[in-house]
Amino acid sequence: MKKIKFTLVTLLLILTASLRSQEARITLDKSKKIESTFSGDINQESTIHLIINKDKKTKFYEVITLFYDENDQIIQLEPLSFKKKPEIISYHLNKEKTTLTVLFNMEISRERYALSIVDYDLITRENTTKHLTNFIKPNLIFKLPNKSIFINTKEGKGDVELLIIENSTSISNIQIAPTSKQKSKFETIFKSGIDAINTNEYVEYGSFSPCKAYFLNDLLKFAHVDKKTGELILLTINIHQPDKLFFTSLPSNNFAKIKDTNFYLFDNKIFQLFHTKSNVYLKVTDIKTKNILFDIDVTNELAKRYDPKEIKRYISKTAKSFYSPTITVNASIEENMVMNIGYVDNRIYHYYHDWWFQHWMWQQTFMQPPTVNLPSFGPNPEKYDLAYTPLINEQPFQLVINSNFEMVENASLETVRRNIDKDKYRKRLDSNANINYSSLAFTANSARSIYLVKDQNTFIISKSDYE
Repeated sequence: MKKIKFTLVTLLLILTASLRSQEARITLDKSKKIESTFSGDINQESTIHLIINKDKKTKFYEVITLFYDENDQIIQLEPLSFKKKPEIISYHLNKEKTTLTVLFNMEISRERYALSIVDYDLITRENTTKHLTNFIKPNLIFKLPNKSIFINTKEGKGDVELLIIENSTSISNIQIAPTSKQKSKFETIFKSGIDAINTNEYVEYGSFSPCKAYFLNDLLKFAHVDKKTGELILLTINIHQPDKLFFTSLPSNNFAKIKDTNFYLFDNKIFQLFHTKSNVYLKVTDIKTKNILFDIDVTNELAKRYDPKEIKRYISKTAKSFYSPTITVNASIEENMVMNIGYVDNRIYHYYHDWWFQHWMWQQTFMQPPTVNLPSFGPNPEKYDLAYTPLINEQPFQLVINSNFEMVENASLETVRRNIDKDKYRKRLDSNANINYSSLAFTANSARSIYLVKDQNTFIISKSDYE
């Protein structure tokens, strides 16, 4: 990689009289061919926005990075240049929020990859880069506010590899291997696809995968449920003591026959749904003590609050093989827990723990010629509809319980993490024929976007406060 001169772009900051509006405008030189844009949030506080273009003469790929902080200040950082096309796969800030680290993956040759770790100094705007050759693309990525964790399950080898990156000088490679007694449970967890759940945002439907991964309080938690019996196995790994693996097994309730089950981890508790032919049950278990804190017939509780026809339709839908029940839990502003109980079409819906990557692939799909291969990270966009929502008209049922695990009537459904209608803001950009190469990121208070205004040949970075 080589650095390029800062004069590749013209940056005009336009501060209007309104405190609700701030824009940055970027006009590329005519020698640049636009490849794509990218936007992403960091803990719903700040955002980053990238423009990737290709120099028509040198054939190098150039990356223009802008950091949009929590105080609505936009900082243009020193540009980058790559010989191979870069693909952003994660990013985060250091604890002091003075350094932005962005991780780029590049395909060097067929099935050979390299990772570039770029540290941007937010004061000087300069960058430092470290390259990792022979990079193995991870199965899972946790993009945390101050670090990125890559997880490779190393299929067929019986162990797991963690790559923890804080910056270009702080990189940890950790091997996770079970003992002979733990091997059976270990293989059960990692034998199928795993969805990494992003708990740094509002989770509406979540994942229907039998295996989910969470990162909570420096603990990696992998949980797998047997869809036929409802038995759940939980593996906890402390990243500071990775040689110690802790397994927890939770048996199913004694139902005659389970048609389907799903679960969600929240506050060291496991919320698990059990679907039978005519009823839905919920069990909440404390992970540490294994005590059952809550055990109810959800069908009866829903009947007190919702139209019986809606409940009947929900049970009817989830009884079919191509619909899967979902459950998530989000903290409310009143220190209660808001449970979302719904369903998704498992032929179409796929949970993205980083929805921004979905939008990145959307950009790649429509901006590249059909002969170009898409990156193999994430789902195949030809298989899934790339809307942010699960394409179901019904909203999930919502029940509120307090810390004593009692149902709460007339409680606020407003959550600490805002439930953002991301599709609404995406459609506003997509419906404008004069806009191209758009991408979005969402903070707690606003939607931030970057897009090309065609008739001006200018990129605009702006924000829109939530209505």
